[in-house]
Amino acid sequence: MASTFADALGVAGLIIGFLSMAMSVLVSYFFYRKSLRERRPMYSVDTYSLIRGNTLGIPGVDVLYKGDKIENLSVSDFVFWNDGKQTITSADVREFDPLRIEATEQTTILDATLLEANYPPNQLSIHLNPDGSKAAIEFVDLDYLQGGVIRVVHTGISHSSLIMRGSVHGAREVELVGIVPTRRRWAETSYRLVIASSCAMVVVIESRYVNIADKLKFVSIFGISVFIVTFVILAFLTWWNGRSISKRERMRREFKIFRQRP
Repeated sequence: MASTFADALGVAGLIIGFLSMAMSVLVSYFFYRKSLRERRPMYSVDTYSLIRGNTLGIPGVDVLYKGDKIENLSVSDFVFWNDGKQTITSADVREFDPLRIEATEQTTILDATLLEANYPPNQLSIHLNPDGSKAAIEFVDLDYLQGGVIRVVHTGISHSSLIMRGSVHGAREVELVGIVPTRRRWAETSYRLVIASSCAMVVVIESRYVNIADKLKFVSIFGISVFIVTFVILAFLTWWNGRSISKRERMRREFKIFRQRP
């Protein structure tokens, strides 16, 4: 009995020690990221398809936009902001890679308008090219969480019909948040399945080869360790996926246009 109790205490100590180590690493990383002063241009996008193909189905009836015949009509609302603690100025934007919204093949930008800026002195603006291939984003400077909402009317059918491009000195390219690419989604799902399957396999193997007396000690130290590692990794992947969604929702609350929507 004493031996079983001692083993249980050993397992409990291992669990507490591992969790403490994992938490200390995560907390240290969190505060490290919070303390960084960097430039991080980010954006999110919501697209609403208004007309797709010949939806009317009436011969002789055409859909016109400002006098031009179109087959598709969509509206995309871009939220663009600086998510870093370092100010982005117009001089920081690379001349050969300016910030812009580009249309993919088979898509034409019909109109681009700045709907709202959360700090007007930034002088955020959008300028559409005459050929409808792209729209340039300009500003004086952007401090932390400063930006605006840009509405783009185009002939695409989804958010993938448009893409924001560009980069600034001392930072990566402008980053899309709030939409997890399909390839990344499949990869992360596969990781979860592999980890969960490995954990289940360890438990099955131990149930087969560990005798009844040992089973009364709950599970071996190795089995519990695998379970803890699996739980921590899955929790971290879930938290990592949710970060982009939370950033998107946080910035949307900065603008009246989204707060007023039901």
